Amino acid sequence: MFEDTSFRSEHLGVITHGSLNDGIEMKLDPGESVEDVRAGTFVVIQGEKHDFFCMITDVEIEAAN
Repeated sequence: MFEDTSFRSEHLGVITHGSLNDGIEMKLDPGESVEDVRAGTFVVIQGEKHDFFCMITDVEIEAAN
């Protein structure tokens, strides 16, 4: 009935670029599966000075081997 809301502290990926209008894009770490990343999931982006509370709103595959 309810989603698993357990805290994940793993490194999900690396931010490649972004903007306030267009959002943020991330390259998924090789050890992570795109099938485990769900839209609507809350994540924290750790910056040098600040942490940013965000929501995953879209998942897109641009290239595959």
